[in-house]
Amino acid sequence: MRSCCPGWYIDRSDRCRNSRLHPFWGYFIQRYGRMVAIACGLFLSGVGFVSMAFVVNPYDWGIYIPAFFMAVGQAGTLIAPQVPDH
Repeated sequence: MRSCCPGWYIDRSDRCRNSRLHPFWGYFIQRYGRMVAIACGLFLSGVGFVSMAFVVNPYDWGIYIPAFFMAVGQAGTLIAPQVPDH
């Protein structure tokens, strides 16, 4: 059964269409709700931005850890508000 929502929307028939983070955030949003997902995404993104201050050399491997937290957090804050209420 196809959803009438835009192409990026996560449903059970089409779990991973455009991003690898959609299944994680889709499950999280369905389980806990949009507001909790936005708060968690902002928290993860904030952790990434704050930990970026401790990176001494931007060409070192240590840049990947804060960048990962920023990417996961920003993906959640961008996906969660667009998921319709059921």
